[in-house]
Amino acid sequence: MSDAKTISRRIVLASASQRRLAILRKAGFDVTVIPSRVQEEWPGDVAPREAVAMLALRKMRAVRAQAGPFPVLGADTEVVLDGRPMGKPADRRNAEEMLRQLSGRRHQVYSGVALGAGTKEWSGVSEAEVKFRVLDDRRIAKYLDAEEYGDKAGSYGIQSAGDLALVTRGSVDTVVGLPLDLVERLWKEMVFAGT
Repeated sequence: MSDAKTISRRIVLASASQRRLAILRKAGFDVTVIPSRVQEEWPGDVAPREAVAMLALRKMRAVRAQAGPFPVLGADTEVVLDGRPMGKPADRRNAEEMLRQLSGRRHQVYSGVALGAGTKEWSGVSEAEVKFRVLDDRRIAKYLDAEEYGDKAGSYGIQSAGDLALVTRGSVDTVVGLPLDLVERLWKEMVFAGT
């Protein structure tokens, strides 16, 4: 039986996210990036947990043919407030609206991960809870001026919003967009399946 620590950790990441790339490299993966061109549209009347799993699978499958013999990893993250997905901001004004909605409140973050190798697939979802401090106009403007909101679910990245928000349950990696513990579990399942 193969050992997950001794086999090659070469992987294809179906995402252009520098945050996800950094997490994988820090964990010892040899990463090739092939961004998927999958539209991140919410898949109908689907619960957040199922939606991020479906989107992660779509992204992984979209680049599988280009990955050659290497495993492909897809991921998707969504911020959910009061059961509603917030999505990514269209512009600064939209980002400001999202931050005002999150101010002083708790919300959930779901990150779906999908791993594909050969004809087999493994997937899972990690959940975290984040509590935002009450944000006054000055704090919101300062965050928006730093332009850290672009291409981020809920208009924020936890790594740049450390003074605004606190992860109260789950892992910071889930909020960043790639729960490493889940990636490692799926990797081990793939290795032990002999793929």
